[in-house]
Amino acid sequence: MNQHGFIYDEDYMTNKTKFYDPNLEIEFLSKLTRQQKQTVKVQNLGIYVECLGGLELLEHNYFSYYSVKYNLNINIPKLAAYCMHKILINNTRALAKAKKDSVSIQHLLPVVLVNNQGNEDFDKLYKSLSKKQLSSFKNNIKNMNLEEI
Repeated sequence: MNQHGFIYDEDYMTNKTKFYDPNLEIEFLSKLTRQQKQTVKVQNLGIYVECLGGLELLEHNYFSYYSVKYNLNINIPKLAAYCMHKILINNTRALAKAKKDSVSIQHLLPVVLVNNQGNEDFDKLYKSLSKKQLSSFKNNIKNMNLEEI
């Protein structure tokens, strides 16, 4: 990544690795493991990835973008999946991150829902939720002040 002009950043408090350039920020995510560690080091890459729960929604709901400039394939979550994920995990986040996510979703969700494909994707994801996830979704919608959206 350095050869493409990215700046390597490792937060030693959280053990998270990110790469920056003026137009792009890349961070790495992995499924939460049984060990419940917040981050895991990927030895062969020399980076730390953040472990999050609920990534199943993002695993199958993304589009791939190939950057010729960086010779890099990037999987980007569809907005509907990103919004659903953020809603589902909101009650598990630290207060500051939960508030930040709420503001983000308050701006993004209306965009998703007025778009035919986004609305269809969101509806499909909603219908795929387990009873436990549906309960979390409904509670978090209230807590995030999203009922009117």
